[in-house]
Amino acid sequence: MLKIYNSYYMYQLDHGEWNRFGYTGWFCKEESDVTDLKIILKDATFEQAFERFEKKPDHSIFSSRTFILHRPYLHLCKEWLAEPIDLFQKDFSSISIIEINEEKKDVTLEWIMGHLSADKAIQFLKERGMAVCPIKQ
Repeated sequence: MLKIYNSYYMYQLDHGEWNRFGYTGWFCKEESDVTDLKIILKDATFEQAFERFEKKPDHSIFSSRTFILHRPYLHLCKEWLAEPIDLFQKDFSSISIIEINEEKKDVTLEWIMGHLSADKAIQFLKERGMAVCPIKQ
């Protein structure tokens, strides 16, 4: 069944509490093609994390260096215009990062029509028992 999901990241420093950051947006996929939780990093050192995101940056996480001293740090973007999180080597000994995909429950017909392609909107509505008849010209 086709479902709509919101996606975001969480990070954990030194086995402490999980903190949310980043917002990768929404997506619409078959339920069978989506995992609820994806491990990006697990108990990585600063060096491992820095190297990982230096080689393969992400739109919410990337490796950077300070302007004057060129000290390496991880830059974690938060939602919208919130202040980003900059993590230096002295800030942690291990970091774990996961991606969470949650089904979007409060989807309105107006939202569906404004965000999904015609084919996906028709499939989404038909799978929920609504009769949809596309108009062909």
